Amino acid sequence: MMAMFLCISIKKHAIYVLLYALPKDIKGIGKNGMQNQLTIIIGTTMKKLRQDRNLTLEQLSVASGIDKDRLEIFESCKERPDAEELLDICKALDISISDLLDVKSN
Repeated sequence: MMAMFLCISIKKHAIYVLLYALPKDIKGIGKNGMQNQLTIIIGTTMKKLRQDRNLTLEQLSVASGIDKDRLEIFESCKERPDAEELLDICKALDISISDLLDVKSN
C-alpha cells in the first residue's frame, strides 16, 4: 500500500493527515503524480468553495491575507498553498482543512 500524507506544522506540533492510500501496483502515478493530484484537488475545491460563497478573488485575498495573484495561482492548479496559507484560506472560507482537501469521512 502506498499512502500520501500531508504534514502540517503548527507551533511545533506536527499534524499528519492521510490523504489517500493506493495499492503499490498502480503504475505511472509516482510521487510527483500524487503531488500534482493534490495540487489539483486543492485548487479546484478552493475555487468551487469560493464561488459557492459568491466571493471574488479580491474578497478572498482581503479575508485571508494572501495576495490575489497567489490565490489565482492556487486555483489554476499551478502551485499549492503551504500549511500556513491552507489555514488562512480555510479560515477565510469558514471551512475545515478536510473540506478543502475534499476528504470524505465514512
